[in-house]
Amino acid sequence: SYIPHNLLAGMRETDPSIRDLDLEFRGLSKFAVRALGARVSNRRPVTLWRSESLTDLLVDQRLRIAAEAAGSDVVFQIADLWHTDRPYVTYRDEYWGQIEQLYEETGDMGLLGHPGFNIRRLRRRRDRENALLRDAGAVVAFSEWAARYLRDELRIESERVHVVPPGANAIRREGLQEVIDARLARSPDRLLFVGVDFLRKGGGLLLDAFSIVRSRRPSTTLTIAGPERWPADEPPGDGVDFVGRRSMEQTIDAFGSHDLYVMPSLFEPYGIVYVEAQANGLPCIGPERFAVPEIIDDGVTGRLVGSNDPEELAHVIMASLDDAELFR
Repeated sequence: SYIPHNLLAGMRETDPSIRDLDLEFRGLSKFAVRALGARVSNRRPVTLWRSESLTDLLVDQRLRIAAEAAGSDVVFQIADLWHTDRPYVTYRDEYWGQIEQLYEETGDMGLLGHPGFNIRRLRRRRDRENALLRDAGAVVAFSEWAARYLRDELRIESERVHVVPPGANAIRREGLQEVIDARLARSPDRLLFVGVDFLRKGGGLLLDAFSIVRSRRPSTTLTIAGPERWPADEPPGDGVDFVGRRSMEQTIDAFGSHDLYVMPSLFEPYGIVYVEAQANGLPCIGPERFAVPEIIDDGVTGRLVGSNDPEELAHVIMASLDDAELFR
């Protein structure tokens, strides 16, 4: 299953007895489960192997065996959620019931980060997850937005629901003050977007808004990083620089060389990149929804956008670029 290795390493610094049960599929077994879930969505191959019933059975069995062999007192499940006869805690950013609610708004699983899903599969995952959540010793959420769903919709007792925001990785360790001083000394006109899932993170909306900004402020530029290949139907327009995938170091450098981070996500369970941008001294623009208002302090560390209207987003971008106090 998915293990954020930085988190695991940090936990082990706190308590060396913590161990990884290592349920990862490898070799032929990995190929087989991925092939089982293979689908085509919007003419692109995807695999839904994590949501297949056979995968559930295999992982449940492996988890029970591994936990027993390790003598685990508690199983801490990160991102995934499986059956175990040991007490367990789960930690994640979103829940299937929330996605179902948003699907009623959008009607597009791709925009919710789950291409290839249909409503029947989603509801099966929701029902399975809800039963496991209600049996968990504790449920740890990334955000208060997610915690409200657990308390209000699933009626999980408040004492079992905890909020622990995730850590950030792309942080400049040295020379941050020099980067900030250089930013304050120049005229701000460089926008940055970093996101692999371009459409879900509002990339199309940003391109529409940028064309408006560019027509009124010709010096403004937009750098787009994250996708392997150019993600839009039309080629990059005037002032748009597409740089593709970036390493961690390159992302940190991009935070330093730009003036405003803009990611108007259509669905954003948390948004660690906003934390990373702000930690690098970069103001952010994001949606006034989901967990984003918990990260961006509107008018202080950035600005929130209340709709998916390109004109409103363009207005917020230009107002932000003109706000010297925001940059200070």
